[in-house]
This record gives sequence, structure tokens and C-alpha cells, in this order.
Amino acid sequence: MRRFPGSRQWAMLAAASLLAVAAFACLGPEPLPDGCGLGLWRHVHHPDRLTVLRQCVTVSGMVVDASGGRRADGVRAEADGDAHGWLRVDSSFSWTLVGGNQLYQSGNLLYEAVCVFPVTQQDARSACRGWSDSVKLPPIGSKVQITGTLVRDEGHLSWNEIHPVASIEIIGTGGG
Repeated sequence: MRRFPGSRQWAMLAAASLLAVAAFACLGPEPLPDGCGLGLWRHVHHPDRLTVLRQCVTVSGMVVDASGGRRADGVRAEADGDAHGWLRVDSSFSWTLVGGNQLYQSGNLLYEAVCVFPVTQQDARSACRGWSDSVKLPPIGSKVQITGTLVRDEGHLSWNEIHPVASIEIIGTGGG
């Protein structure tokens, strides 16, 4: 039998990868050491439209108004129960933005906390049934760090977003 160069190393790498996937799958709702709760994904409506770019990332910036002046925290209450907010990312996080963010999110990174508001969209009810996110939504103008999963939303107009949000921490106000 002919063996390919490095086949033993390849087999070991494959086995290690399978163990890592199994461990990841078993974590359930427990947070990763870096603060991302994997269990939040069971509350994401139609997760198949989202392409994961980074499983867990923390970005900083300023909360800006995505509500058209209707809410002090600047978020839009969506029919699927999620809170859609905008973050004007610090320049060191400009890599998180793509053309869709420029065109359809006013140049901001969308962040989405799941199951914050009452669900009015029939096919989204099961994602939030019996659970509500306790993330605190800071007011417009807050300097924050947001931790969650960086995804590309292919189901809309292909923008990047933090979805689901695992945590929002206020680190200052004004400036930017």
C-alpha cells in the first residue's frame, strides 16, 4: 500500500479537528472563555442566512441612531423580536465593514441582540419561545465594546453584523 507523505500527520490533524468539533458541539449554552455564549444560536431566526466570519469577536465604537429618533438606545425593534442597532466602529475595526454596510447601514456595523422585544413574526416565535435576552442596550452616544459572532447576512443585502450579541459593555461616552 502506498502512503502519502505526511499522511500520519494528516490523520492526527483530522482526529484533532474532529475532537475540537465535538467539544464545540457539546458546549451548548455555556459561554466560551472569551465571553461568547454559543447557546444564543438556538435563538437566532433563520441562522442559515448567516455566514460566520468569526465565531467570537469584540469590537468597539460609538452607538448611533438606527431608529430614526424613536428610541433613546437607537435600536429598531424587529418583528422577529431582535434589537437592531448601529455601531460606528473605531477605525481599528473598519475591517468589519463591507459594501453592504456602506450602502444599507449608513456605514455602520449592525449589531443584533436576539429575543429582546415581543415577537410578532409568526415563523420567528419558536426561536424566542420561553426566553428573552437580558443584554442592556446603551443609549445613543455611548462608547461601547460589543462581543458576539461576526457574520455576513446573505439573506438581506450582504452586510456584516454582530449576530448574536453576547454582551455590550459601556466604556465611555461621546468622542469616538
